[in-house]
Amino acid sequence: MRFRGNKTRVFKAVAMMIVALAIGSCSDKQDTIVLSKDFVGEEWGRFDLLKVDYDILKAPTTVDVIMELTVSEDFPNVYPSSKNDKDMLFCMLVEFPDGSHRVRDYKFPLKDRDGNWKSEKTDGYYHFKFMLISELYISESGICKFTLENKYSKDPLYGIKNMTIKCVPSKK
Repeated sequence: MRFRGNKTRVFKAVAMMIVALAIGSCSDKQDTIVLSKDFVGEEWGRFDLLKVDYDILKAPTTVDVIMELTVSEDFPNVYPSSKNDKDMLFCMLVEFPDGSHRVRDYKFPLKDRDGNWKSEKTDGYYHFKFMLISELYISESGICKFTLENKYSKDPLYGIKNMTIKCVPSKK
């Protein structure tokens, strides 16, 4: 009987150490998600800037900045005259902890020349993944500020369900 009680205590102690190690190791881990946005009514207003602060925990580091995008048949506009518009247009500004910045306009075609989607439809939506910046070098830890601006000329941009921006470690 006494051996059985010690076995239970040892098991509990080992389990508590495993839990403590798991919690401690997670605290220093960099979250890869910079921005995760679900658009109310599947609309993104022309002048509704998406702004987010992203804390770089360890530097220097090199990351790939990736966008995941989900859109509906309404993209980019509900009016028939806009159905030939095929591109996702936006601008992204990144302000780095060292005071430098990077700004770029993006144009990703979601449809081909004939108006056919460049993605399979799943659960009523089209899903896309785009590389925004490959091997982005960040020299200092601290806050990176991301600002995204909708550049679609008509207001609002329709059919945009959600967008996720991630910074994932570059694979060299």
